[in-house]
Amino acid sequence: MSSRHKARKAAVDLLYRADLLGYDLADGLDDPSLREYTVALVQGVKDNLPYIDTALINALSSAATLDADGDPAGWTLDRLSYLDRAIARLAVYELRFTDLEPGIALSEAITLADELSADTSPRFLNGVLAAIS
Repeated sequence: MSSRHKARKAAVDLLYRADLLGYDLADGLDDPSLREYTVALVQGVKDNLPYIDTALINALSSAATLDADGDPAGWTLDRLSYLDRAIARLAVYELRFTDLEPGIALSEAITLADELSADTSPRFLNGVLAAIS
């Protein structure tokens, strides 16, 4: 596992906990044990959260987005699990605000979903994020 993948995994954990517990994304970023890249990712999501969430809302409400069963979604951001929302937010940040190639950003998000989330999450997130990329 690459150091960047580990940093992304740690960023997803921080995003997930902040969303679940309702605290500010910047809380805890001064922890010296965090990788610099993890801090940069979380800070980037925090700084661009309104844009990121709007992009996700638009993709989720799109008729082209399918749910886990392959049916038209009409999903809302709140309907996503906390973990899938964290992965999606990180991916949108990397897609729209970094120099990372879109294919790599998508692949990393799908890998994280495969490692951390429900069995149907990788396929679902791939469809949502493909609509954004």
